[in-house]
Amino acid sequence: DPDLMQHDAISRQQCLLNSASAVKGWVLPVTHSSLNISLDFTDDNEGLYTIIYENCQFGSRVSFDLSVVLENAGGGRLSAGENGLPLTFACSAALFFLAFLAWVAVMARNRSSLHYVHFLMAVLVFTKTVSATTNAFRFQVTCLMSLRA
Repeated sequence: DPDLMQHDAISRQQCLLNSASAVKGWVLPVTHSSLNISLDFTDDNEGLYTIIYENCQFGSRVSFDLSVVLENAGGGRLSAGENGLPLTFACSAALFFLAFLAWVAVMARNRSSLHYVHFLMAVLVFTKTVSATTNAFRFQVTCLMSLRA
């Protein structure tokens, strides 16, 4: 557990970055007053990344600003798991709309046995259609806006 290792290192006044087993990946010692770093990741090392800052000069005070911009290859800001969401939501919206039309057709054929709950079910399916359409639009706009920036 990284949090436990960090707490243990701090309690022993030991720098976490000096422990080879605690940190995997890149260790960037900052000795400058200003530092700009750009890291490019390939498909073979994609995943979840963590930024850990530690001041190894115990007792000293440090102030810094951190700005992180994450982009996928091609400039998109949707994660690998979100790339297919616009199409997924659009397809589900189309299926919900077809279900809504089918339900309204069934209700129109059986007017004599309709109850209030049948209308509520139609409203529910229509609401799901609007929700899926909105999500498809939201993810598509996010994808398009990040490509233009």
